[in-house]
Amino acid sequence: MGQIANGVAAEISEAIVVWVSLADLQGKELEPYLFDNWLLAAIKRIGKAEATAEIKDDFLAQFNAERVWLVLDGADEMAVGDENPLAEIQRQIRTGGCIQKARIVLSCRLNVWDAIGTALDTFDTYRTLEFSYPEQVEMFIDKWFRSPPNPPFLRGGTREGGDGKQEGETLTPPLLRGAGGDLSQQLREALAASGKERIRDLVKNPLRCSLLCGTWQSLEGDLPDTKAKLYRRFVTTLYQWKKPRLNWIQQQELNAALGKLALSGMLNETSRFQLPESVGYRVMGASQFELACRLGWLNLVARDGETLEGIYAFYHPTFQEYFAALAVEDWHFFLNHIPENPQHPDARYRIFEKQWKEVILLWLGREEVGKEEKEAFIEALVEFDDGCGEFYKYRAYFLAAAGIAEFTACSRADEIVSQIIKWGFAYFNEEKQKGRTFLEPIAEGSREILKETDRERAISTLVELINTSENGYTWWHAAKSLGIIGQKNPVAIADLVEFIGTCQDELIRRQAAKSLGIISPNNPVAIVAVSGLKDCLISEINENDYNRYENYIRYEIRYKGIWDCAQNMTYPEFYQAWHTPPTNSPIPDRNHPQNTDIPTILKQLQPTDKTFPVPLNIRALEGETDTSAIAQELCTQLYQAIFPADTDIPAIRNAPEFKRLIPQLKNRLQKQHIALILHSSPCEDALSSLGRKLADAQIGIHIAWITDTPLELPLTGFPVDGDDLLDAVQNWIGGIGS
Repeated sequence: MGQIANGVAAEISEAIVVWVSLADLQGKELEPYLFDNWLLAAIKRIGKAEATAEIKDDFLAQFNAERVWLVLDGADEMAVGDENPLAEIQRQIRTGGCIQKARIVLSCRLNVWDAIGTALDTFDTYRTLEFSYPEQVEMFIDKWFRSPPNPPFLRGGTREGGDGKQEGETLTPPLLRGAGGDLSQQLREALAASGKERIRDLVKNPLRCSLLCGTWQSLEGDLPDTKAKLYRRFVTTLYQWKKPRLNWIQQQELNAALGKLALSGMLNETSRFQLPESVGYRVMGASQFELACRLGWLNLVARDGETLEGIYAFYHPTFQEYFAALAVEDWHFFLNHIPENPQHPDARYRIFEKQWKEVILLWLGREEVGKEEKEAFIEALVEFDDGCGEFYKYRAYFLAAAGIAEFTACSRADEIVSQIIKWGFAYFNEEKQKGRTFLEPIAEGSREILKETDRERAISTLVELINTSENGYTWWHAAKSLGIIGQKNPVAIADLVEFIGTCQDELIRRQAAKSLGIISPNNPVAIVAVSGLKDCLISEINENDYNRYENYIRYEIRYKGIWDCAQNMTYPEFYQAWHTPPTNSPIPDRNHPQNTDIPTILKQLQPTDKTFPVPLNIRALEGETDTSAIAQELCTQLYQAIFPADTDIPAIRNAPEFKRLIPQLKNRLQKQHIALILHSSPCEDALSSLGRKLADAQIGIHIAWITDTPLELPLTGFPVDGDDLLDAVQNWIGGIGS
């Protein structure tokens, strides 16, 4: 983020870069914070006492001139209680004034983004990818040990620009003279050894790979196999070489004090990762707080704008979560279920609060927590009865599946993995002789969590399915799932190679070959199999049973709407809503359900022989009056929807320039017509005016709008809550060109 900010400032002469650590908002909205807090701090740095009205007007003018770049750091540290921080940012941008005209760059920790990142669907998304193993992991290890000096963990730093460290001080031990190459080779060999699959998965994460390299000198050949053990090893190593040297009792006392502070911060809904100096002294005591600062566990990152009190943070949020896990003595801290009254003051449902997931996983990986205690917690998760449609049952089960990757000795681990595979990839019911599938939200959630669970167990279960089942339905899904989780796993590769050689069903062999090509690129067996089956095409929908399929899709859309609510509401709130009938609104007509998830509905639209439908989410254009901006956004979305691999999107300014692109697009699609279906934005003058100019049946561009506002021809409108919206739009598409 710092490089982005510096790059923009250096390369765009008129750009005004505003850096905001979102943790600093502490419950305040972004726009008032910019004018009341950030601007005042900036003015004081140049020797002025206050931000006058004239200064604020000039600041506003920079926004209106579209010169401001907002660099918003740490959405995961934003204080919004149990709410979705990304959805809150989106709301503030949408309802704000001047910030709508700023360029915005936003950062967020990956684990938080994976849970709630869909809230920012109008942003371009980039992510730090995991390293591949062995190529990138081994390259990183070589560079770490062979680059003089070895890459350091810098000790903290303030957001005001100071680095907060003494000269040459780092959070990694110095290498022994001449030891770099030997250590690199030893670590690479240790990772490649049989039985080290779990740690190989862990170190694909760049931070954890850094931790392993930084502590390898003291590991003496012992590789940790859980995140908790990796962090514990780093803590132990730091105490071995940092001054002042602490004995074992002193280390445990400081860890306990850090745990109390970390847990205190996690429980603070307004500033989980920002810890006021006074809180540090109060919770830890003066001597322990000052010792933690000297060792680099806590670092000064900011000062309160009014009181100038120091604001401290753990040198990485992950370590606050680790120390918080050390402070949790009983799993009931995470879950204390009172089925008949979830809103009871003693009830605890932190298992459903996203900020606690890493703490829970680290707690399950602690060696000093008894096996019986962990078993009881997993049991409570697996058997959780929510009393409201099982939406939270699945969330609890998914957490248990992730948990057994840290607690591999769990007695129910095999059962949990088997159940996740059934939900995620379907299975064949031998008794009823028919396949069983699950609703897509359940299946999608299961497939995602399969990547986090005990991967070796999952692969072993899938291989066993392939080898023991005699049903093609099971074979097909097992082969498909191996392609998702079996990357470069020798057991998965060997089984697929053997299976391709013996399976007589061409369709199943094709899926197995596809999976083998994914987990073992350039495998000759996969290449030969795919080449031999390239003409075997299938239809995934039984056309003779289309009406049944269509009804299933409608049910699934409604189910997904409730599923999404369950992902973002607290369990007590959802429980109350589930069991409380509406009082101020009519009971919904089951035959005319509201269209609560229009994007999902429109994804079901099918092309015809003549027409290619393209749904466009135009939420980002709400309030936009600039015709050129509207035209460019529609063009960009159209290209991204139909040619996602294209990076060279034409620059256009108006409807005539847009229409000149249509013949080329139709030619690439091999269709006579393109139907744009606009949704998720009110019908506003500038947008509807451009739409009327763009829609032209003669050149083959047609535009529909999901809106309750009456439209003028040639635009076609469909009401937001109209009956059978999917059928209505599909029929309109079918009538084009007839």
